[in-house]
Amino acid sequence: MTLGVGATVLCVILFRTRLIPRWIAVAGLVGYPSHVLGTIAELFGVEIGLYLTMPGFLFELALPLYLLIKGFRPEAYAGPAAARIPTA
Repeated sequence: MTLGVGATVLCVILFRTRLIPRWIAVAGLVGYPSHVLGTIAELFGVEIGLYLTMPGFLFELALPLYLLIKGFRPEAYAGPAAARIPTA
């Protein structure tokens, strides 16, 4: 359950900073809360936890592949401070 909560925070940060495409971050924002719900359901004896972890599979597969192939977006970490520096 801790994994789901911590990874949701990570996905919120990735979504807000735009370091990765938003569809990947949204996949994590859908997948990890459903993972938490599945964990809670398993604690109460409802055996749907495995099915609720499936949406997180897309994020778990897409994020490493995207980072290995393209990496973070450089314009995302240029930040607003770079816009204030005169270039000439």
